[in-house]
Amino acid sequence: MHRLSIRIAAAFLLSLVACSAGAADSGAKSLDAAWIKAMNGNDIEAVMKLYAADAVTWFPGGPESRGTQAIRAGYEGLMSGNTVKDASISNAVYRTVGKSSVAWGNFSFTLVPKAGGNPTTLKGRYTEVAEKRNGRWVLIVDHASADPPPAAK
Repeated sequence: MHRLSIRIAAAFLLSLVACSAGAADSGAKSLDAAWIKAMNGNDIEAVMKLYAADAVTWFPGGPESRGTQAIRAGYEGLMSGNTVKDASISNAVYRTVGKSSVAWGNFSFTLVPKAGGNPTTLKGRYTEVAEKRNGRWVLIVDHASADPPPAAK
């Protein structure tokens, strides 16, 4: 009986260690970190590696974009005339279960026009869904919206 209890306890501890090891493979959280790095580096190729080929995005003020070509066009439209500075994510919440991961929070980044002019800071909210496919996490849904204007006083 005592050996059985030890085996059950050992199995339980091993499962906790396995779950903790899986936490390092954090799904949407790791994608968010990679997105920040790619955006701050103005690296469209790195941004595109975060998306599944069949992903869908909705960016502030823009139409739905489905698939690699449409998503790339959205980022190229943003980054072709601007240099991205200070991309960040705040108030993020992450939930990962198995091969699915979701996140929501706030984003902010500053665009500096390449032709000159004043920088513009974009702030908003986002929700994303990621899946683990072929051993790596990819975004399958990315929905961002601009913060609403301040309430009238």
